[in-house]
Parts: sequence; C-alpha cells; structure tokens
Amino acid sequence: LAPETPLYAADDRLVPLTLVSEAPLAELVAQAQRFRPELANRRAQIEARCEWVRLEEVRPFIPNLYVGASAGGFGGGRGSDVPDFSGRADFDIAAVWKLDNLGFGNHAAVDRRQSQYRQAILEYHRIRDRVSTDVIQSYHSVQAAREQIDLARENVNAASQSLEGNLRRIRGLAGLPIEVLQSVTALAQARRAYVDVDIDY
Repeated sequence: LAPETPLYAADDRLVPLTLVSEAPLAELVAQAQRFRPELANRRAQIEARCEWVRLEEVRPFIPNLYVGASAGGFGGGRGSDVPDFSGRADFDIAAVWKLDNLGFGNHAAVDRRQSQYRQAILEYHRIRDRVSTDVIQSYHSVQAAREQIDLARENVNAASQSLEGNLRRIRGLAGLPIEVLQSVTALAQARRAYVDVDIDY
C-alpha cells in the first residue's frame, strides 16, 4: 500500500487475534520436536558421532597406502670418478596396517568415540525435553490468557450493567451521583484491564 492510504479498523473494539492454530498439546509438542532447528542440529551430530565410531572400529583393517615416484640421472664409480650417468625412474607402492599399542590403543579410541556418541544422545534428549517444556509452558500460558480474556469480558459486562442500573436509579431519584461515578470508574478500569489482557494475549 502507498504510505498515504488510510486504514480503518474493521471492529469497533479490540478483538483478540489467534496467531497459533488450535491444536492438541501432544501435536504441538511433536511438531516442535520435528522442526526445531536445535534438535535437527543435535540429530546431525548424533549421526556424525555414529560414523566416527564406525570409522574407529574399522580403522585397524584399512591400510594406509603410500605411493611414491622418483626419477633423475644416476651414476657411480670408484673413488671420485662418477661415470656412466643414465636416466632412472622408480615407482613405489606400500600398504601399511597400523595397530596402536598392539590394538589396545585402537580399542581406547573406539571407547572414546562411543562415549562422545552417548554424550550427543544425552544432549539431544536434554534439548528435546527443554523444547517440550517450552511448548507446554507456552500452551498453558495461551490457555490462561484466553481464560483471562473471558473473565475480563465478563467484568466489562458486569460493570456496564452496574452503570445502567445506577443510571436508572438516579433518574428515578433513588440513587446518589457518587454511585454513578463509582460505576463509571469501575467500567473504565474493567475496559482497561480487558485491553491489557487482550494485548498480552
């Protein structure tokens, strides 16, 4: 819209907006556990740690390959005489299996990776519980806010009825003006409380 476009409220009073769909609490918790990025991050870390464990378990059976090549002019003879220079090329391939401390070091490395894997799982469960707690607390806060809105609306209606009753009494010369003033004050306070609760919601 252009900045000068006039906007008008569709309602004559503040209306509570529902920004989150009304879904059962269990469904909201499951949705948060599926889509929260910190949980996806922890799941990826668990998968990575699992791969590390597998790598350490198979490391003694996988050789390290070394490949080398050399070329140049070589010659030799007796004393300081080096005749018979000719070209020469060498190509080397070596496969080396390595056992750390006769295999005990490899076993310790597997244990260390398994410990890190278990730590990642525990951290995932800790964050999952925190996410569930956040959703549950927010859900109950929204429910409590809805109840407060209903209660504030009832208070506004009660204050309006009290004002109308006091106005009828004063018109019938049966009431005092101070009663009307008190009813107006109570109605203003009830409306202000309704607006505050609605905005908080």
